[in-house]
Amino acid sequence: MKQDKKHYLTIRGRLFLAGIIIIAFGLTRLDQGRYVGPIEIYESQLKKEENNPKVILKLANAYYNKAILTSEQESLQLLDGAILLYEKALSIRKDPKTSYLLGQAYFKMAKFSEEKDGLYKKAENSFKFAEKEGVRKKEMFLYLGHILLLRGALDDSILYYGKALDFSPEDPIILYNIGYLFYEKGDFDTALLYLVKIGKRSLPEGIKINIHLLLAKIYEEKKDLVGARDEYKKVLSKEKTNFEAREALNRILEQIKEKQ
Repeated sequence: MKQDKKHYLTIRGRLFLAGIIIIAFGLTRLDQGRYVGPIEIYESQLKKEENNPKVILKLANAYYNKAILTSEQESLQLLDGAILLYEKALSIRKDPKTSYLLGQAYFKMAKFSEEKDGLYKKAENSFKFAEKEGVRKKEMFLYLGHILLLRGALDDSILYYGKALDFSPEDPIILYNIGYLFYEKGDFDTALLYLVKIGKRSLPEGIKINIHLLLAKIYEEKKDLVGARDEYKKVLSKEKTNFEAREALNRILEQIKEKQ
């Protein structure tokens, strides 16, 4: 049953979601355009064929992929170069795959920039153009879900995380993201449906803790005190110093005692 109570995204929740999105993309980013050779070769080719889209994209991809593997300061310079090249390639030919790559670069640049909102908006526009023109990528839908999450557009964020889930129906990270968003909307039953699908998969301890913590909060909202108690205990078994879980467990135990 959908709740009337309205929830707003907490800073803790946003930061956690941002963190697990980065983990997910960290495993797949290099697949988008492998580091294809010495940058100097492509820079030399571009001087000879400055309006050749293929040469422009080769150098842009090389800049982008090197940016992932280097220091923050060098990453900024490389990403800036990649963005300029992707934009130049698009000015020559409106290619949806190039638009997707540009969106990726904007998204990555936002991590380092104070102009995050503007870069996320540019990334969103690039991804949506690519989608409109037929590009279908799990990573692109995850990027869009994340961008819309940060803006607080919960329904749109759920829509794009759902599109990503179509590629990997058992992906625990996406299941958590969607479950969290339904929790924020106050739809605890639907949130629970997504979270229980995660099951007992092998995941980093930090992610397991957040899953148990969210389950505990949902059970508490649903007045399932035993379920909430058990999930808070699971959090504390993994992280004894978790103040939030400790405080909540004491509260739950008092309520259970009052009912006996």
